[in-house]
Amino acid sequence: MEKFFLGFLSIIPVFGLYSGLSVAATVPIFFFSCLFYSRRFLDFRIGNNKLEMLLILWIIASSFWSISFVNSFFSAVKFTTEVSLGLLAVQNIRKVNINESKVENILIIALLFSTIAFVIEFLTAGKVSLFFRELMQKKESHIFLLHYLDRGLALLTLLSWVIISVFLKKENKIAALLVYCTLLVVLSYSDNLAALVAHVIGGFVFIVTRLTILKNPKILCCLFLVCNVLMIIFAFKVDALKAAQENDILPISAKHRLFIWNFIADNSLNHPILGIGFNGSRQFPVREDQLIKLFGHTLSPLPLHPHNNVMQVYFELGLIGLIFYLSLACKY
Repeated sequence: MEKFFLGFLSIIPVFGLYSGLSVAATVPIFFFSCLFYSRRFLDFRIGNNKLEMLLILWIIASSFWSISFVNSFFSAVKFTTEVSLGLLAVQNIRKVNINESKVENILIIALLFSTIAFVIEFLTAGKVSLFFRELMQKKESHIFLLHYLDRGLALLTLLSWVIISVFLKKENKIAALLVYCTLLVVLSYSDNLAALVAHVIGGFVFIVTRLTILKNPKILCCLFLVCNVLMIIFAFKVDALKAAQENDILPISAKHRLFIWNFIADNSLNHPILGIGFNGSRQFPVREDQLIKLFGHTLSPLPLHPHNNVMQVYFELGLIGLIFYLSLACKY
C-alpha cells in the first residue's frame, strides 16, 4: 500500500503540469485512497468545524434564491461533499501508516522533475505536449500555447510552499530559498500572472509574519480583513478603461480583470445581502452591448467567474456569506 501511495503521489505534479485538469481527478483519488486505507480508524469531530458547517449551510441555502436553482443546488452539493471529505481526510491523514520522510522526498523529486519538464516545454515550444496530443487526438495539426501550462504551474506554486516548509523544518534555509527563487524564475517566464503575483506576495507575507509586528495573529487578521474590504472598495471605485489605457506595462489579462471586478461590483448592488446564489457567476447574463472592446480584443465582463475570491464570495453569497468566509479565513 505504501508503494501505491508514494507512486501515485509522485505523478500528481508531473501529470498536473501537462494537464492541469487532471488534478481534479488525481487529488481526490489520492485522498479517497487515504480514507479507504484508514477507514477503520476514521474520526470526525464537528465541533472543530462549526464555521465550516455554517458556510456550507449558507451555500446550500443560497440555492433557493439563486438565479439558477438547479445549477446552484448541484454545485452546492458537490462543494459540500468535497469539503466534508476533505476535512475528514485532513483530520485522519496521520492515521495512514506511511513514512513521512519518504513522502517528503517524493514531493521534492516530483517538484524537481516538474520544473525541469516546464523548462523543456518552454525551450522546445511544447514538444512533449504536442507529442501526446498527436498520440491521443487524431487531428491534422496541433499547436502549443504557453498558457496551456498555467493550471499546472499553479499546482507547482502551491507544492513549492510544502517543500519550503519541509526544508525549513530541517533547518535548511538555503534549500528553502533556492526552491522559492527557482519557482519565481519559472513563473516569470510563464503566462501565469496570477501564480507569479501570488508567489511574490507569498514570499513577502512569509517574511513580514516572522520579522515584524504581524507575527501577532490578531494584528494579521485585522490587516487581512482591511485588505479584503479595500479590495471591494477598489472594485467599485476603479476606472477600468482609464487604468487600462494609462498602464501599458500591464498585460491584457490584468487589464481585463479590472473590467471584471468593476462589472461584479456594479451588479452586486442588486443583491448586496444575499448574493445571486452559489456558482451563480457562471449563469449571470451578459448582454452584447456590455462586451469590452479593448486594444483589438472583445472581452466578456464576466468570463465564467470573477477572477478574485473575495469578489466572487461577495457577489454570489452576499454580505452574510462574505462574513462567514472571512471568519473562516481568519480561523486558519
